[in-house]
Amino acid sequence: MTTIEEFEKLGSQLLDSGQIKAASEVYQKQTRAYPTNKFAFSNLGVTLSRLGKFTQAIEAYQQAIKLDSKSDFAYFNLGIAYARQDKYSEAIDQYLKAYAINSHNSQALAHLVNRLPFICDWTRPQLARQLDKITSQELALGKKPGEQPFMSVIRSADPQRNLQIARAYSQAALQQITPFICKKKPGKVITVGYASDGFRDFPTAYTITGLFRCHNRDKFRILAYSFSPDDQSQIRREIASLADEFIDLSPAADQAAAAKIYQDQVDILVDLKSHTSGGRLGIFARRPAPIQVNYLGFPGTSGASFIDYFIGDKIVNPPNENEYFTEEIIRLPHCYRPTENKFKIHKSKFTRSSLGLPEKGFIYSSFNGHYKITPEVFAVWMAALNRVPGSVLWLYVTNAAAIQNLIREAKKHRVNPSKIILAGRLSKADHLARISHADLALDTTPVNGHTTTVDCLWAGVPVITTLGTHFASRVSATVLSAAGLPQLVARDLKHYAKLAIDFGLQPSKLPRVSQKTPLFDTQAYTKRLEAAYLWMMH
Repeated sequence: MTTIEEFEKLGSQLLDSGQIKAASEVYQKQTRAYPTNKFAFSNLGVTLSRLGKFTQAIEAYQQAIKLDSKSDFAYFNLGIAYARQDKYSEAIDQYLKAYAINSHNSQALAHLVNRLPFICDWTRPQLARQLDKITSQELALGKKPGEQPFMSVIRSADPQRNLQIARAYSQAALQQITPFICKKKPGKVITVGYASDGFRDFPTAYTITGLFRCHNRDKFRILAYSFSPDDQSQIRREIASLADEFIDLSPAADQAAAAKIYQDQVDILVDLKSHTSGGRLGIFARRPAPIQVNYLGFPGTSGASFIDYFIGDKIVNPPNENEYFTEEIIRLPHCYRPTENKFKIHKSKFTRSSLGLPEKGFIYSSFNGHYKITPEVFAVWMAALNRVPGSVLWLYVTNAAAIQNLIREAKKHRVNPSKIILAGRLSKADHLARISHADLALDTTPVNGHTTTVDCLWAGVPVITTLGTHFASRVSATVLSAAGLPQLVARDLKHYAKLAIDFGLQPSKLPRVSQKTPLFDTQAYTKRLEAAYLWMMH
């Protein structure tokens, strides 16, 4: 009979080699052979989660907890599985249990602090302070902290802190690997590989299509490397048709994926994910291309010695802040972001009443992810509703707990909850059609809207924002500047509040949004990015 140790060794080897399904089958057999072994069920849960089978993963973790109710590891991973199903309240409960069992589990605390904003729970600031303390201690000891880089940039507008955490994670990706040896080989045609798990029904795909369409095929060969399985979406098919070659690397382990890219003789490998969810930094750590670029997906530095360049601009990357990036910064004119200028807006598809909006009155909107809403920003929004008669706030919120918490907060500000109109998820085309009925979009800080801000402007809706202190809090400022609307960038929240109230009281002063600006000149943008690629190669 196979021993527990043999099962665990084989499962671990299969996991390390990227054979997730095979590893899951091994752990399934182990749970049948040893039904009282908590580690078998925990390991099974890990593999099922990585296969996207979250309901089954939850069952495995729950069995592990039945066998050992003091397993912070099982509670923590159970929380992750719930979060991947957008069940944030359930996830938070599990993180709380994991942290209560083991106060040294900084990952549990980090995930807890990260997920509280997903239900707009602003009542436990002491947890964030505790996380700050623990993260500082871990960094001082040279450890990879529990707080992940993306958690850091959405929570802290301190670029130095963001860099420290990103660097710790990137250095960990270098452990026990042998990088490929690549040299630049300038030729007539440059092969550019774009790598992402976002070639699906996801903002990255909608942002990148125009760029793919406009690339000059006389000078560039475009490869798309997907880290996500086929979601059967139209946008994935479009991306695949626009690339010269579309390669699905989702089943491959990092080493095999890097070997494929190396064999394809990619000149410039562009990471569209970096430290965001679904990123595969381990592929880039193996150096499968002579030039590697951090672009678009992660709003900050990779902190990695194996990433050469970062695509930014003078607003998101002021010249005096180079020290916060390990990459060499390429500053594009106007704006670092590409846009798709082929989307059609069918405003007549909806009416105000069909969207649940009042026929008269000023419509404030925010379609940013609701985890980006802070109590300080929300207080400004409530002040505007109180000052502008007949105004409403149109929010994209689908989580029941978040809705409850926002309504409670509105009441604290003496705002009738009926003035908050809720919106759900729609297709891209329908979303663009509906937001065109808003009068003014209200941005969030310290994490701005990215694609959301661009969408609002394309739909003809002006956006107000603030200029923050790190990349993620400056994105809307650079977008608005490229759209010819720098007057909508506030100095601070006080100025932002004045803009919101003044426009609400005097809608005639709202500036007109034009699609004929550098922001939406995709062809010109692509030429500028290609010029940067050519410069990198020489």
